[in-house]
Amino acid sequence: MFAPIIKKTIYKDEVFVERALPNEGQITVSAGDTVGPADKLGTCKVVYEMVTLGAAFKPHLRNEGSNFYANETLVGSQRRHKFYAPFGGFLEKKGEEYIFRSEERDYWLLPGVWGVVKDIAENRSVLIKTQAVDIHLPVTCGEVVSGELIVFPNPSEMLTAQYFHNYIKTAEGKIVYVGNNLSLEMIKTARDLKIKSVLAGSAGKDVFEYAKEYGISLGLFVGFGSIRTPEIIYNFINDVTSRFVFLYTDEHLLQIPVPLNAGFEKNTKPGNILKYIRRDMTVQVLNSENFGQMGVVDRVNKSGIFVKLFENSEVVQVTPPNVLIIE
Repeated sequence: MFAPIIKKTIYKDEVFVERALPNEGQITVSAGDTVGPADKLGTCKVVYEMVTLGAAFKPHLRNEGSNFYANETLVGSQRRHKFYAPFGGFLEKKGEEYIFRSEERDYWLLPGVWGVVKDIAENRSVLIKTQAVDIHLPVTCGEVVSGELIVFPNPSEMLTAQYFHNYIKTAEGKIVYVGNNLSLEMIKTARDLKIKSVLAGSAGKDVFEYAKEYGISLGLFVGFGSIRTPEIIYNFINDVTSRFVFLYTDEHLLQIPVPLNAGFEKNTKPGNILKYIRRDMTVQVLNSENFGQMGVVDRVNKSGIFVKLFENSEVVQVTPPNVLIIE
């Protein structure tokens, strides 16, 4: 019996990543330089906090000539409401509107990958040739994002909203894997915590629609429903937690940079889309009783394919086309 092949992970040894400064600054590397994830590529000045006060804002008159205001100092008023500095910063007028901004700070651009600098856009960006493992995501939505990958422990346990909140209360701006299944309650908590990028094994369509509505970048390793993340996927992402990764929602993949000579085999050609099913192959079951579950082929005979499920070691019988080979 034959079945289609789904390649969940693909190693690529020619990946080009552009890393750009948020503002014009200074690039500190040259073409041909070898870099690691924490090396410095360049620097610029960045304002991290800003409040728009509008055209009707009335500055508080001061004797000092400086426009710097210390934290909690009276800055002025918006109609009848007094505005106190929420942080140390400067009052400026841009066109007709006033803004209050924090002091400029140094921003250092880091590669997040292992590779070689191939090209430079003067004072702005660096192009790096690297290598990575791509993980297929059948369901995605939202913007393309990059950031530190955070992987929740114990994915087999039911994660409550309280645990979700406590574990990632400092994870704003990161890409968070929350477990086998993402509930509506959990994605609402993620939005409350200003987390813009979430990964999971599966989720309901209501979760998907909520993510689209509120601009949350979402990636599912399996699809809709309540389906466990494949063990091979979870083990891999758990090994690289805290690594800088790229979530390409437009291409349905999570790209994880890896060091050169990390032991992965290069995919030199597409290969066949069908394979003969043999014992010990990893497969995914698509029949209604066990939809989405994965296991290993126990035996094959004329009556069907017998699969030992990873979740509970139960042996179930399936027949094509209700089975996919997972590589």
